[in-house]
Amino acid sequence: MIGTRTIITLAVAAAAMTASQALAKEFAIGGGIKVTLGDDWTGTSMQNPAMGFPGMKDVMEEATESRLRGPGSGVLVSYMKFKTKKAASDIKIDDAANVVKAAQAAYAQAVETDLQPVVRISGETVRAYLTLHAKPGARLNVAGGYPGGCVTTGTIRLGAAIHNVSIASESCESAGHKEALAAIFEIGT
Repeated sequence: MIGTRTIITLAVAAAAMTASQALAKEFAIGGGIKVTLGDDWTGTSMQNPAMGFPGMKDVMEEATESRLRGPGSGVLVSYMKFKTKKAASDIKIDDAANVVKAAQAAYAQAVETDLQPVVRISGETVRAYLTLHAKPGARLNVAGGYPGGCVTTGTIRLGAAIHNVSIASESCESAGHKEALAAIFEIGT
């Protein structure tokens, strides 16, 4: 038999869960992928201006840029879907190697030299990412106005559709950085 205390506990848990869902915001980052972050996050998304260049629409179906801002963190997402007749399962790319090459090229100011990305595969979607820390006195430059102490950079790829993602924070231990990392790379759909 369920007692009064159990009913009260369940009611409080349900109210807390409902409140946390009400405080969450969902952000579309291109290609049908959405991430859910707390209500203290803001975001914008727009068509990538490069789509206006001659010939771009011949090679790409879609290109967007999304910028999210949260507590002490910023996220920059560039999404591109290339035109191809191949099925997602037929496109073979070394996502881990691509993330390492991109990080080495963009973030020479990082402490880390032996880069070991995390790779998560869910169906045909591949998430590959790594986290970098700035050398003392240096900053990791994601984009103007973004913090530069720590960057988690990587990709989310489904066939010829790819998201290039950078999560920038002053500290990898900040709540905003951890929240964005979890929402985008660890549990994002």
